[in-house]
Amino acid sequence: MLKLSFGNGVTLAYFEHHPTRLFTASDQLDCRYVRAYFKQQGATAAQYVESNLSNIYDAAEDLIALGNDRIALYITAANFRLCDRLTTVLKELDDSTHIVWFGGYVSVQGKKLLDRIQADGIIQQEPEQVIYALSETEPEEWSDIAGFLGRNEAVGHPDTVETYHSPSVYELDQYEGIWEEAAQARQTPIYTVKCADTLERDNARGGLRIHSPGRFQQDLELAIQAATRTAGSEVTLQIAGFHLLHDRTIRSEILEAMERMKGSTGYQIEVEYEWVVKEGIWQQLLQAGITEIAIRIPLLLTEQQAQEGISLADTLQDSQVPDQRLNVTVTLTDYAASHDLTADSQYTARLLSAWTANKFIDANHVRIEPDQPGREQERVILPEPIRSYLLKYAADEPQPALMNGYIAFMTGHYPGSSTGGCVKHIGYTEGSWNPSSVHRLGEYSGVNSALLFENNQVNREEKNDIVYADQDGVWKQHNELFDELVQTTEQQQYYLSNAHQIVPLEECTYELQMNDFLQIEPMHIRRMDYLKAAQSEPNGDEVGLQFLEITSEEDLELFLNDVDHFSRQGKFKHGFEIQSYIVDSCRWSGAHHCRARELPRMFVDGQDQISACRGCPSIGDMYDSLDSLLTQVSVVSDQEQLLRGCQTCDIRDTCSKCSFLPSYMNRQQYCDLRRKHVMLHRYMQMVQLFKVLRKYTQALHGIGIQDIKVSLPTVTHLWPNHSGVEGAANSLVQDTVFLFYMQDQPMLFHSVSQKILKLNELTSLILEGFMAGADEVELIRYITEKYQVETEYAASAVSQAEAMFAREGCLKKMSAKAG
Repeated sequence: MLKLSFGNGVTLAYFEHHPTRLFTASDQLDCRYVRAYFKQQGATAAQYVESNLSNIYDAAEDLIALGNDRIALYITAANFRLCDRLTTVLKELDDSTHIVWFGGYVSVQGKKLLDRIQADGIIQQEPEQVIYALSETEPEEWSDIAGFLGRNEAVGHPDTVETYHSPSVYELDQYEGIWEEAAQARQTPIYTVKCADTLERDNARGGLRIHSPGRFQQDLELAIQAATRTAGSEVTLQIAGFHLLHDRTIRSEILEAMERMKGSTGYQIEVEYEWVVKEGIWQQLLQAGITEIAIRIPLLLTEQQAQEGISLADTLQDSQVPDQRLNVTVTLTDYAASHDLTADSQYTARLLSAWTANKFIDANHVRIEPDQPGREQERVILPEPIRSYLLKYAADEPQPALMNGYIAFMTGHYPGSSTGGCVKHIGYTEGSWNPSSVHRLGEYSGVNSALLFENNQVNREEKNDIVYADQDGVWKQHNELFDELVQTTEQQQYYLSNAHQIVPLEECTYELQMNDFLQIEPMHIRRMDYLKAAQSEPNGDEVGLQFLEITSEEDLELFLNDVDHFSRQGKFKHGFEIQSYIVDSCRWSGAHHCRARELPRMFVDGQDQISACRGCPSIGDMYDSLDSLLTQVSVVSDQEQLLRGCQTCDIRDTCSKCSFLPSYMNRQQYCDLRRKHVMLHRYMQMVQLFKVLRKYTQALHGIGIQDIKVSLPTVTHLWPNHSGVEGAANSLVQDTVFLFYMQDQPMLFHSVSQKILKLNELTSLILEGFMAGADEVELIRYITEKYQVETEYAASAVSQAEAMFAREGCLKKMSAKAG
């Protein structure tokens, strides 16, 4: 939370939408203008900020708990559905709470919006002054406030109750102190600076509010100070509202102010297509230090307009400033309506194709937005020429947050910071849901949770060649099932964020469909038993993701054989071990990896029975409350740990203590296996490390499985005195430290610092000695003999290495000795 206030104040909230259909409650520049105006008046407004949102009910309770009976939600086309549901929940929890909506989207929609929402009213102009007036006025008298439109006034009430000022008046300058606190490190930076904004774009004067160039430059200077203090020189500041400035003189003054401040940051700006091809603004943009340019191009260009852009492309590219990074994106503005979209958009497609072929733009950086008031909630279906362009030139955009969530759902590995408060993933294991129990999902799931329909049968004959864009900001493809899911949830008063479909294709192969996102190439998944993998040696690089399941004693035996091979030799037998994910691998990992107590995932079968883990006994059904399910999980976990004697077990610090076991294993067998295979947790750690290296670095590029070796307390590659399994507990090296070799190059990874370091042979030998439990005398003696050096040299090498490892937090007992 930024600030707290209690009584009759105002709480501001902005739910920021990310293109992956995920939300955070964030600070926002227009909200800062409101808070700055409150401060000018000697008052305080609270801002609700939460990066890890739980469910809608928790968010509503948090807002109410701030103690203000007036809540102002900043609305965009992307967060409309979420805020609509949140408003309803707020009213359900406390009907004395007064809720108003504001923002450019609300102003454009006008009074027709009030027929669809539960908010008490909307703000159409001057939100800073109007919200302050609402905080100072009893709700019964709000109808007298200019710029506010209440629900009871919608009928027969004009959309605009007051004439806007002329754009020549620098109206935004009256709001002071927007950036001072951020520059003084008392606020988190926002990487957006405003030069203009608009309310009611269909107003004759555009509803334009402008900062003077001098005031804009002051804000820019303070914003740069705040940004570089936290993000360094690589930050890019978005200049909001520049494309609204149709006065060339004002545009030039703004660009001159930016040029005076350029150098320490980059700038992101939006411009109209006509300004580029007709008015020669390009050179001014480059001179001002712009590094990201979004060109707003009409969806329906004429042949002449397109040809002007094609002819200009080489000139624009050649005019770029040397050593100045430049990223050009395109926003198609949809003027829709009564046109032959296929015929009229062919010239726009021709322009985009020429620019893409010329490497002036990237097709993945083309977006579309409706440019007509009131159409922001509608789908903008791409005409065939634009669709063909996109499918030809675009590549699938990674969705790392959603993909990581799916991997967590399959493996059971959830970061501790992401659990609690709601169920992150709900998997339907036997097809679709029971419509009568859908309403329960709202209590279980969070704002950013996902439903996963496993073994889902999609009608492959459906018409799915329709590509469109909507308020989510990503390209979509018609998906009838997803549309039905969203419609059902809205009818059941449940906000659905994400719903993924796992579609069976052929043996062991599935297609993962993320929501209704357009996939240029299908995301294929391979899922097979461990036994089958051991027999066929599948190459995980051939598919997007590969999962191995341990569902029988035969699977488990082969898996543990590979673990033992790793424990004895410090090597992997199969490439698929680091190319694949083990389903429910949390069961075989180290301490604290079992998250069942927080219930981050649940599985629902065809009878609405709920399980905490895949294939395990039920803990309840869809008519139990979340608290009841959490209680049941805790009871089972506590009972299991008591029966097993986990508190006094020798491996309690390395065992995940899985409480929900598969049908082929009882608790005694599980405990015996964990005690016998003491390096099991280390094996899982190393497998995960190599997955991360494969995914995010080039470290394993060209490296075969035979080129990888791992040092363990049970096996070392330079230090000769292998301690064996029975001596693993003598290691002096922290479990967070990993030593491995790639083509004989020693590498150290420390999971706490997230550092990867290259070591030389001698330093690696010393670390292996500590790993095997050797003391300084043993290390000095062996180094002296192996390298034929003086004792003093060996002692100095050991002392320096010991100090370095201790300083980096790599050692257990010796950290206190390092000076």
